Amino acid sequence: NHDEKEIWIRWLFRFEDRYSDFINQRTYATTDDGKRTWWYTHRNVRKAFRHLRNSLDNMFLYLDHPGLSKDTNGLEAEFTYLKERIGKHRGLNRERKMNLVHWYFHFKSQETKTP
Repeated sequence: NHDEKEIWIRWLFRFEDRYSDFINQRTYATTDDGKRTWWYTHRNVRKAFRHLRNSLDNMFLYLDHPGLSKDTNGLEAEFTYLKERIGKHRGLNRERKMNLVHWYFHFKSQETKTP
């Protein structure tokens, strides 16, 4: 719900305040040709945190749009099903594989329209 959303966002910003030095920590080195270079020491932590922070605008859309799924599990299931279908027809060239996907989604959308 919206209250939990606000709590989660506050905790994310609290995490940033608390660990920003850690997230932004750099490692410095000198290359063989004498140039100084650097990189973020905790690159994966920084990447994960920035991904969360930059996704905030889209992360809770399902709260305002009830028909929207809160996760992508259904979509992942569709992709897995399609990969299996395409895998069974290994001889198809790229164009025919694209047609298979196109028609799959075409007929799938027709199913949802019929009462």
